[in-house]
Amino acid sequence: MHDRIEIVWGETTASHAHLYFRATGETKNIVNLTGTLHGPESLYAKTLPARFSLRTLKPGSDLLAELVVPDPCFWTPDLPLLYRLDMQWQDATDKTYEVSQLVGIRHWGIDRAVLRLMGRNTVLRGLDVGSAGLSQEQITQAHETQLTLIVHQPDEACCETASRIGAGLIADLRGVGEWPVMSNHLARIRCWPSILMAIVDTTQVAAENKFATGVPILQPLNSTGREIASWANGGLIELNESNPLPAQYAKFEKPLLAIRRNQQTLELTTVRQACDRLQSDLAPQLDLAGYFVKQ
Repeated sequence: MHDRIEIVWGETTASHAHLYFRATGETKNIVNLTGTLHGPESLYAKTLPARFSLRTLKPGSDLLAELVVPDPCFWTPDLPLLYRLDMQWQDATDKTYEVSQLVGIRHWGIDRAVLRLMGRNTVLRGLDVGSAGLSQEQITQAHETQLTLIVHQPDEACCETASRIGAGLIADLRGVGEWPVMSNHLARIRCWPSILMAIVDTTQVAAENKFATGVPILQPLNSTGREIASWANGGLIELNESNPLPAQYAKFEKPLLAIRRNQQTLELTTVRQACDRLQSDLAPQLDLAGYFVKQ
């Protein structure tokens, strides 16, 4: 999305979804903002598209606009339904900007220590693919095997392909940079429905920093029982074969995901088996919200 306009999802239910737009950046002189949302569309189903128009709630430097979608069609990995958002506006110099962006409406969130998709408890399983670029074939295979991929610093092309195909991604933003750079990267990718969560290190966040809503933030944890920071929505516990889960993690009321390095070569076709082994190994201690492996 354009760096002058921020998209924020509001209340989302089976009967309606609210999408809000506000000006961002140092220069907020945006006038004559117009826009439409058209869809849905999908690679896997024929749809009957509809069109919805944006309306301005508050003009001027503190611009706030709203778009309401009645009876929304939700994006899920099984059926990735997308809408196309087209916007146009002018700045104080009468320069015209046009943006076209695919967006997805999700019914995705957290209920205490549980992840919920479309109102159902959801346990993620998948692979940390590192910083290597993903091919369309790999993303398609992840969709077909119902795997979620942890991708280091994903670009918008990767996010778009995964959103179209129906593969969930967790964006690992460690190493992107400190707060301004990291939060800007997150702002660019969080409108893509494929981005289910993001991993952010404590060194990238200060007490005064605030995350926008929409993408749950995971804090990296280890086998020593580290506390979860107030800004984090959950934790990613990094384990090896010899480390048990600390007992205090059972008391946390935020979702916890575990990841373990695998000594054997992993292919996407064998990842689910490795995740199931990890879940079986940890089952006597704790049920988690996700199980991941890496090379």
